[in-house]
Amino acid sequence: MLFGAPQENAPLLRKIGAQTGAAVRALIECLEHRDSNIRSTAAAALGQLGEHAKAAVPALTKYLEHRADYVRRSAAEALGKLGEHAAPAVPALAKYFE
Repeated sequence: MLFGAPQENAPLLRKIGAQTGAAVRALIECLEHRDSNIRSTAAAALGQLGEHAKAAVPALTKYLEHRADYVRRSAAEALGKLGEHAAPAVPALAKYFE
């Protein structure tokens, strides 16, 4: 991954911001981590980046079908914080809220 323990990466990257897009790319990478807690934290961090995280919409949409409810919830909340940039995820979000 990046540096230090994997569970430290997502919160740290959220603090860094999305100046060059590197933080967003790294958080998207964290969504693929084997630990669901890290996936959930990465999704939440992407949501906090707002429109800067629009490149994460496809990855976040994928996690609306994750087996862990808290990962699905984090992905849905993150997409909600992306506003109009999350428009491609609307059909998946509608299914999530059924």
